Amino acid sequence: MVFHKYVDSIFQNFCLMNTNIGKSLEIIFMQYYLNIHNFHPNTFMNLAKFFAQLLYSDSISWNIFSTVRLTLNETTYSSRKYCD
Repeated sequence: MVFHKYVDSIFQNFCLMNTNIGKSLEIIFMQYYLNIHNFHPNTFMNLAKFFAQLLYSDSISWNIFSTVRLTLNETTYSSRKYCD
């Protein structure tokens, strides 16, 4: 899977048109973060880029980070890499 920046632009526009899409993407982020250790490294790096662009453009709320726990006991290698 290759990261394409134009996909972020499309989702950014969808979020601006309909706030329910942004809320759905926030839920998806929270679900992905909890299961990120099951993904291939390239996949989770592309997911990180995707959600980073949506956060940068304020298409989704920064409250999604309430899911993120960065203690050594609560993380796996994959989830720590996702937060880099």
